[in-house]
Parts: sequence; C-alpha cells; structure tokens
Amino acid sequence: MASIHRGPQDFELLLTEAALSEREKQAVRSVALSLTAEEASRLMRVSPSTVGSYRQRAYAKIGVATKAEFLELPETIGWRRSQAEKVNASSPSQNEEVAHGEQLVQNNHEAVDSLQTPLPQAVQPKNSNCCETEDATNSGSRRYRRAIVTIACVIFAFALAPAIEAHYSPHYQPNPNGTLTSRYGEVPNVVGMRVDTAASAIAESGFCPEFQASPGNCPPGTVTSIGVIGDIAELDGKISQFNWGRGSTAGYNEKGGWKGYVTLLVSV
Repeated sequence: MASIHRGPQDFELLLTEAALSEREKQAVRSVALSLTAEEASRLMRVSPSTVGSYRQRAYAKIGVATKAEFLELPETIGWRRSQAEKVNASSPSQNEEVAHGEQLVQNNHEAVDSLQTPLPQAVQPKNSNCCETEDATNSGSRRYRRAIVTIACVIFAFALAPAIEAHYSPHYQPNPNGTLTSRYGEVPNVVGMRVDTAASAIAESGFCPEFQASPGNCPPGTVTSIGVIGDIAELDGKISQFNWGRGSTAGYNEKGGWKGYVTLLVSV
C-alpha cells in the first residue's frame, strides 16, 4: 500500500497523543499536504468518501470540528511552513532541471529533423512524380497510425470506466422494500432513525456501524444519510464510536466478524 509520508516530530506527537489510528493519521497528513480526498484515496487505496470518514474521526479525536480549525493548529502551520520553505529552497535546482529537460527536447527535435533530411542530389530520384507519390503515401500512413491510436484510446477508456465507477461508487442500490443491496449483502435503510437505534439495526444485519458527523437541520443524533458500505478489512480493528447530545454514545468493536461496514452520517 502506498503511504503518505510522516510530518515533523511535533506534528506526529499531536497525532499520537490524540490516539489516532494509522489510517486516520494518513488522512490528516494528506490534509496538511494539501491533498484532495481523491488524491489521498489513490495513495491509501480506499474511496474518497472513506478518506473523508477517516478525516472526520481524526478531527474529533484531536479536538477540532473542521478542516479549517485543523489547519490553524500550530503543529499543522509549522509543517506547512517548512514544506513551503523546502519548495522555495529547491526552486533553483528545479529550474536547472527544466532547462535541462528543454535542451533534451530540442536535441530530440534536431535528431528527428536529421532523419527527415533529403537524400543527397546524387541519389535523389529523377522523377519528381515519384517523390510526390512517396510523400503522399507517408502522409497517409501517419494519418492512419494516428487514427488507430485514437481508436485504441477510446476503447481503453470505455473498458476502464466500469472499473473506476465500481471503485468510487457508494457500493449499494436502494430497494423499494426499505433495504439497500450491496456487494456484501442486504443492509436496512436507517435514514431518519436515531443513531443508537440505527446502529443496532445495522449491527443485527451483520455489518459494523461506522459514524461520521454531518451538520444539518435534523435533531442531534439523527442519521441523515448512508455513506460507504465497504470491506471490513479497510478498518483498523478498533472501537467505532460516536458521541452526541448530553453524554450519549454509540460504539461497536470493529473485530466482530462482520460482513462489512456501513458509514452512518449523523447530525450534530
């Protein structure tokens, strides 16, 4: 699995003291590095919505409510400032690399031009019509090759589209009977329920409830929507819990031999 590199000592100490899981640490490191959820998802090998869930859980453990508050922490500001200084310090060498790259491109163009240099006059065909015919043939051949490459790219894009859609889709289909069909099995649709009742129904169906705070107009502790229904192997095997209201808590052990997990978006 690709990894998002660690921050400086004081930043990592902040994450450790907040008891973040390794997945949650990677998610908030990606925030400090200005990565989008989609960019971080490719490195973490999970969906963008799962990255969002890890980030929200990490914010809650650290004691902030939003990404903006997290970015204002001294530890985060310090890391981002050091990253900016490294970029500024490396600019001259980067410019040299760009200039070197441009020189290589120029050399390649010159090499191609040399291959296209006309033959010496002594070996040039005397019949100019033959030259014109050869040029037309080469031009047609180049157009044919470009067309073949274009068609191959289009076919590849159509073939890849279902795999991309399957990876980043929510992985479930609503049914008229009030359930959700996922690749891991049937899940009850608990939108609108109180989170403890909803989590109990999810657990009874064989899925581990995961929780994500969701601002909204519903009373605190109400499930506003279903997020990702995913593979239990994506979780860290700890306790999934959520606090709302006056001391109300819901929690489940992620090591319970579940079919998968269901992310519940809960109003706060």
